[in-house]
Amino acid sequence: MTTFIPQTVTIDPALLDPNPFQPKTRLTFTPDQLSDLSSIADLGFIQRPQVRMHSTQPGRYQIKVGHRRCAAWQLYRPGQPITVDLIVADDRAMFEHMIVENLRTDPRSEER
Repeated sequence: MTTFIPQTVTIDPALLDPNPFQPKTRLTFTPDQLSDLSSIADLGFIQRPQVRMHSTQPGRYQIKVGHRRCAAWQLYRPGQPITVDLIVADDRAMFEHMIVENLRTDPRSEER
């Protein structure tokens, strides 16, 4: 279940942890892989990443969707706080959205 809370929070990017269901191979990006998001440097986000409160570590957040956007923020705006949408999502929603986002951003998905 996901509940969108119309709450935007600005936090230190160091408090962000990946979706626990995201494969580790999809968590590291080179600057070339983020170059299509370089507008973040000047414009910020068109769509903010979504995060939930970390289930076991108070004061931390887990990224539901937007891992690349968070990585691009840290690349193009180092040291600056990041603005994200805080949502309520259970583990099932985190897993389902990981699959959808990975299929949407996988270049091989266009070959199918």
